[in-house]
Amino acid sequence: YYTETVFPALGLKSSASARKWVESVRHTNAGAMADGLKAEGYQILATGFSERAKPVTHYDLTGPTAVVLGNEHRGVDQELLDVATDEVFIPMQGMVQSLNVSVAAAVTLFEAWRQREAKGMFDQPSYDPEELAALIAAWEEK
Repeated sequence: YYTETVFPALGLKSSASARKWVESVRHTNAGAMADGLKAEGYQILATGFSERAKPVTHYDLTGPTAVVLGNEHRGVDQELLDVATDEVFIPMQGMVQSLNVSVAAAVTLFEAWRQREAKGMFDQPSYDPEELAALIAAWEEK
């Protein structure tokens, strides 16, 4: 979901190695986006500092989860906070209470990986052989 009039292109240099592996979907309506994700069983966690925000480590990130990261200056738009399942923050000590958005994404994704690793979710392949072959074939076309 992006609220500016022109959606920025994904960086050609910084994400060149990942661009072909990451599927992006653009949304222009927060409610429709949230409804679709919730219908697919996703929890939607938005980053923020309101009274309802809890540490991201308090949430089960082993199931379908969408994380909304806000602009580094303005945070998450209110319309996205309104449709989020919950609000989370990354626990920090000291004077600075925010991270660069890319760092916040990395910390949150690592927490999801840590929980999934602890639960043994990587012990078995998540794709059956046919699905994996189809996925590899699609990637090879990119």
